[in-house]
Amino acid sequence: MTREEITANYAIEASATNLLYTALSAAVPLWILQAKKRPPATTARLGELAQIIAEKGDVILYPSEKAGETAKAFNALAEALGELAFVDGGVDFGPLHFEAKRSLRLT
Repeated sequence: MTREEITANYAIEASATNLLYTALSAAVPLWILQAKKRPPATTARLGELAQIIAEKGDVILYPSEKAGETAKAFNALAEALGELAFVDGGVDFGPLHFEAKRSLRLT
């Protein structure tokens, strides 16, 4: 691989990562709002989300040609981060930090 190809690949990955952080900064707070309207996620639900992220996480940065697959993986990540935001101290993902309290529950 040439230096130019390496540089181009790095720029594409950096752009995809920045886009992911931007999208998550909008999506996770929406999942937090949804979470405040219902009981905390069960361990089973968090396990389902983790399974999706583990199996399909690559399609979050490198979109799938299969319709809906990228959205499903992205939403699993955003929902998981939204639920983890309720843990004491919140959750970090790259440069992002999400933190929420259940006491501010919406009805």
